[in-house]
Amino acid sequence: MSTKSSSERESMAMNARSWDLHASRYAGGGSDSETFDFGDPLFPTDEQLGMVGQVQGKRVLEVGSGACACGIALARKGATVTCVDVSQEQLRRGTVNAQKAGVEVRTLLGDAYDLGSPGEEQFDLVVAIASFQYVPDLARALAAAFQILRPGGRIIFSIPHPIMEVFDASVLSVEDGADPRYSYRGPVQWKWEPDDEFEFVTYRRTVADIINQVVGEGFQVQRVEELMPLKQEPDWTDVEREIRTRYPSFLVVQAIKG
Repeated sequence: MSTKSSSERESMAMNARSWDLHASRYAGGGSDSETFDFGDPLFPTDEQLGMVGQVQGKRVLEVGSGACACGIALARKGATVTCVDVSQEQLRRGTVNAQKAGVEVRTLLGDAYDLGSPGEEQFDLVVAIASFQYVPDLARALAAAFQILRPGGRIIFSIPHPIMEVFDASVLSVEDGADPRYSYRGPVQWKWEPDDEFEFVTYRRTVADIINQVVGEGFQVQRVEELMPLKQEPDWTDVEREIRTRYPSFLVVQAIKG
């Protein structure tokens, strides 16, 4: 198992505990485990974007799977799926969800740094949907994914768009006290609901940081998408509606191991 700094261990332990506590309330975040979305069903799904492609008979690893909604959607299409997450409660719910869906997924308690060693299990596809923002060192997570992918294997991940994170810090979620500069790189500690007694920690990066780290770990970028909502939430304020319909909320990257 790879070593971690004390700050990495602390943030991962915080997120694991918070996701355990938040799991029942989150309940998949709106994803229905039938359609592969990239973090929120308000936005274009893979049905519209066509990034994942044919997965029948493919070995897929979902990193930061939560309750395995995306993994289950791929298992429905014939993939052999392994879901990895730091939250035991989320994985438990993923197992239950898979049983209800009539498919099998394997669940493993772990983090994005420890996905296996070269020569061990090899995968055709790694997906990480709205999960890499919880990882302190993105390059290290990408390196872990690279080593367990077969040659020609792909990674597809989505992450909150760095532009929208600036608006979160400066307008939409000022209570978190996050740095509003686009150039800020580092952690943001926040609560899902103001009265929660538990917190999450996520990490900010620029678009250049993300793409350069993908390339730096040996991947070849095939496609990048910036997702705008296809519809609006009824509880958005006028300000939030204006921001979310003008600027992308998610960045999606597809890359291949050469």
